Amino acid sequence: MTMSLTRVTKVEAARILGVSARTINRRIASGDLQTEREDHGKRRVLVLLDAETLEQAETKIDDDLEVVQLRERVAGLQDLVDHLHDQLDFERARYSELYHDVKTGALALPAPNSDRPWWKLWLLLPD
Repeated sequence: MTMSLTRVTKVEAARILGVSARTINRRIASGDLQTEREDHGKRRVLVLLDAETLEQAETKIDDDLEVVQLRERVAGLQDLVDHLHDQLDFERARYSELYHDVKTGALALPAPNSDRPWWKLWLLLPD
């Protein structure tokens, strides 16, 4: 079975794997990552990444993006909850003021100016 390997620089490997360049050097030293020297006498070391590692890295990037999107959504919902709490506090204060006014009689309704029996007032029946 021939495994397809992708050649990338150490910096690219670090970005793809989501780690630091120092971690890449440690993984190379421990033998966890394969390397080869670039042709044409250049001294650059290329890291060999197999398809499975690349796929896992892409999945991690997709998962990270989803986490970022979910965090943004949660932050938006938290803002909404905070707004609703503020609105509820305002309405509670308003209710408390109205309740106090009614209790002290400041908003008492005037007595009706009519000789009708009370039940006719409520039913709005003519005399």
